[in-house]
Amino acid sequence: MLHANATTQQARKQSYTDLNGKIITVETLDWLADGTYWESSESRSIFDDDYDYDLGDNRACSRYSIGVDENGDGISVWLNDDMQEVEV
Repeated sequence: MLHANATTQQARKQSYTDLNGKIITVETLDWLADGTYWESSESRSIFDDDYDYDLGDNRACSRYSIGVDENGDGISVWLNDDMQEVEV
């Protein structure tokens, strides 16, 4: 019976890829909010008069709770639709 319970708990774990490309497995991945992030379409910026801006698009992402730290504070990450962590 313990083996079946351990398998059930393991099946609940979820994974995402962090900003460094490392796969992170967590006990919980609970949705908190929707948002957007900027995804550059080119590695360079365009300079136009006094403005310097990146080419790209706003993309959808969501904020997820991934647990709590040792102080009991919530920890969350922003993930895109591919479960890749993004900066918002």
